[in-house]
Formats: sequence, structure tokens, C-alpha cells
Amino acid sequence: MTTLLRGERAGGWLVFTDQDGLRHAVRLTAVLALSDTDPAQDSTLVQLAGQRSVVVAVSLEEALGWLQADLGRP
Repeated sequence: MTTLLRGERAGGWLVFTDQDGLRHAVRLTAVLALSDTDPAQDSTLVQLAGQRSVVVAVSLEEALGWLQADLGRP
């Protein structure tokens, strides 16, 4: 499993940056589920299509915000 430092939305993509500064773009439709990774709730497990998972060092609420913008909901 890969740990990513941050993520942001870019149109229909989520762009993640890893600890080496490399960027990884994933289609929004590839995201299957989001989960807290620990009781501190300071990082999120992102489950992707193709049985892949990544951990992003952001809260679940922030990660949900990336997806909610696509739904037109607050």
C-alpha cells in the first residue's frame, strides 16, 4: 500500500502527491470507498478499482470534499 502526502481535485481527476514529490492522477470514478485509518482520524484509506488501496495524509472529511464537488452537493 502506498502512502500519499496530499491530494487535490483537478476536473474529473484526483491528483495525489507522494513523499518523493511525484504526482499520481486517478479518475474520480475509480474511487470505491474511503475509510479512517486510525482513531486520530488524520489519514484516509482510499480504496480504488483494481484492488488497489492508498493512504492519504488528510482527514476523511477533506477526502469526501474532493468527491462531493462532483455531486453538486455541499
